[in-house]
Amino acid sequence: MDTERARRFIALTARKRAIDAERREITKELDTLETAILDEFAEHGIDRIALDGYTLGLRRDIWARPAKDPDTGETLRDAAINALRAAGLNDYVREDFNVQSLSAYVRELIDNGDDVPDELRDSLHITEGYKVSVTKAS
Repeated sequence: MDTERARRFIALTARKRAIDAERREITKELDTLETAILDEFAEHGIDRIALDGYTLGLRRDIWARPAKDPDTGETLRDAAINALRAAGLNDYVREDFNVQSLSAYVRELIDNGDDVPDELRDSLHITEGYKVSVTKAS
């Protein structure tokens, strides 16, 4: 085995993990700073500022999501789908399923020695592969 290739793989994995951790920390700090800056913009009645060759400004963001039940907090997805259809907005509605959840279900079946149900066998493309993993030695 080419141990140099394996060492390079381990080194890159460790570096990627360190960069990912740093990215998460940067994102947390940016979120905190964004809240403070939004408050300052509102307090001073400004929507942009030029600083160090950059313009820091407000950007309006609008998102539409299914409402939540005020009592349970449960997402009212079916109600939103029905409302979209009633409004003639069928192009925004699609029937779908979660591939990750389905894959977990199939993995569980296979791990337990069970067969994939006949109803699914011809409709699913099931693959198995291997990846190299890196774990820190204890």
